[in-house]
Amino acid sequence: MKLAAAFTFTITICSSVYDMAADAQGCPLEFDTNVTYEVGDKVRVNRVVFECKSVHCSQIGFEPVSSYSDLAWTVLGFCDGTIAPTTSPNFSILTEVGDGCPNPYEASYAYEAGDIVSRDSLVYECTSSGSEYCNAGSNFAPGTDNGKLGWTRKGYCDGTKSPTNSPTAYAPAEKCRWYNGTQPITILPWHRSTYVAGTRVRKGTTIYKCKGFPFSLWCKTPGYEPEVGIAWKESWLMAGECHGRFEPTFSPTASPSMAPTTSPTAAPTISDFPSLSPSAEPSQNPSSVPSVTPSVTPSENPSVSPSSQPSICPATNAVFDSNYGVPRCESTSNSCDTGSLVVGRGELEDGVEPNLSNTIDGCVDGNSGAHYEDESIERIVVKSNGCGQELRAGELATIVATVYAYDEYDDTADFFYAVNASNPVWVYIGSARPTVSDQLTDIVMTYTIPIGSDIQAVRVQFTYNEGETTDPCADDDDYNDRDDVVFKVLPPTCPVTYAVFDSNYGVPRCEFASNFCDTGSLVVGRGEMEDGVEPNLSNTIDGCVDGNSGAHYEDESIERIVVKSNGCGQELRAGELATIVATVYAYDEDDDTADFFYAVNASNPVWVYIGSAKPTVAGTLTDIVMTYTIPIGSDIQAVRVQYTYDEGATTDPCANYDDYNDRDDIVFKVLT
Repeated sequence: MKLAAAFTFTITICSSVYDMAADAQGCPLEFDTNVTYEVGDKVRVNRVVFECKSVHCSQIGFEPVSSYSDLAWTVLGFCDGTIAPTTSPNFSILTEVGDGCPNPYEASYAYEAGDIVSRDSLVYECTSSGSEYCNAGSNFAPGTDNGKLGWTRKGYCDGTKSPTNSPTAYAPAEKCRWYNGTQPITILPWHRSTYVAGTRVRKGTTIYKCKGFPFSLWCKTPGYEPEVGIAWKESWLMAGECHGRFEPTFSPTASPSMAPTTSPTAAPTISDFPSLSPSAEPSQNPSSVPSVTPSVTPSENPSVSPSSQPSICPATNAVFDSNYGVPRCESTSNSCDTGSLVVGRGELEDGVEPNLSNTIDGCVDGNSGAHYEDESIERIVVKSNGCGQELRAGELATIVATVYAYDEYDDTADFFYAVNASNPVWVYIGSARPTVSDQLTDIVMTYTIPIGSDIQAVRVQFTYNEGETTDPCADDDDYNDRDDVVFKVLPPTCPVTYAVFDSNYGVPRCEFASNFCDTGSLVVGRGEMEDGVEPNLSNTIDGCVDGNSGAHYEDESIERIVVKSNGCGQELRAGELATIVATVYAYDEDDDTADFFYAVNASNPVWVYIGSAKPTVAGTLTDIVMTYTIPIGSDIQAVRVQYTYDEGATTDPCANYDDYNDRDDIVFKVLT
């Protein structure tokens, strides 16, 4: 049976100390689960300010201060809602904009940078630096305190437009014209097409705008056609009307006045913006009317010396490493994030992957399909299971693969690790499927970081119509994608003793008592098998020989043996429990078997059978685990692992009925 993937969706977030944010405009709006957020949007939770940094900000489970908040939101700091007092107002003369007012501001419209509106005879333009606030609702309307975040005042208008021709009914067959404040734009009718974020279409005389990614993925779907059902509101915003929105007519026929008015309207003279620096001394004549929108929760005792930087979980963003050919995190951290370095797949249409193919061993991706229509890996994060806990050998870690899922039934993500990124031997961790189709989603897998090299790697392979596979370069379909990330890990917390070859015993030996005795690479391979001749063969005390048939990493072999106590800092001791971990290459999970033995006296071994177990996967490296009680007797003891093909469980410590069998011993010191 194949290894069932274990999912975990819990992330521990450490307490954070946030800056006192210097924000003259006060707090942004409270986070609302009913609002669709885009990258750059700012919200507050209580008085902590967050900024959206990914496509997941509106997904359940990614809310600020939730399980996956660190993947979707950035903590900006702290706000108290109080706007700094102004100095005595400075009045400025505004210029008149155009010969008439543009369309009035409406909170329900979707505005973009450069859009021009009128409000109370004043003209405002949506800024490029704060365009997200132009669509933040009436609390951010032009002319309000919060409106300054998104709108800049251009001048005033007198409310009259040049007279027009007699109106004619709008004919849907004619061009739909929409004016964005700079030039007229022709809007085409909706039809099933590959729409992208920001595309405008019309239904009748109403213009609709495709929402930002990832909601734009549904804009092309018939079930999300504007005005059809209710689902369309998930992907489209109303964005105005075709006729007349700001566009003046070209040839008025009415007779305009030949003489100007005798009492022209004077240009208003009002403050453009309050001063950002409060006055040194309070006004001698303070306002008798309090602020309409006082601070919701002003600080009673603000910090005298706020922290210069918020304290958050450390994270490392990978950079492309040309030596490995993949993204790499050079320093240790609690997480390693590829960011956008693996977006796309191969030479996929509209999604050519940067630095393709982002695999250490040159395993290539398929090139078929189109980006955000077919399979691709978009991001990989490897993180420890605790805030402030760096990635460390011997401890749990979580791999989060963000993928574009074409089909939840036919797509599969396979996860692998390599203990040495410079010479990767991919060990299969497990597989999992997406739970959605036709959208981005996260697939999560946990594993224990192996003990070995401090520069390790993880591979994610995302395949179509392959099913679970232990082949780290499954190449049967041109829609497959695989990406690697290299990262640094700290050594294990518990002390580890690595065995050295002892010619007296003819096997690896740990001379001193420890909680952990590890053969390392001393038993890799089997006998004289092809491409895998075992060093110091056959690594058995009594000369029991191995079979020589087959090829390395295709047929059975023992690659490593670890004997460890069941507690960190607890040395191997007679009479107490110990665990044997055998890393083997499994050819077949049904026909392969690992038998475990101990010898109380390594100098004169009498092998005692402990038990047998089978691998749970085939065609990959895997660990087989057995526990036993260290016997009381000699202080120099031994363990044997025997790995056989088609033998079944056997108590014979030198079963030699098949030329694919392998056995290896390890000698170690125990406390008595």
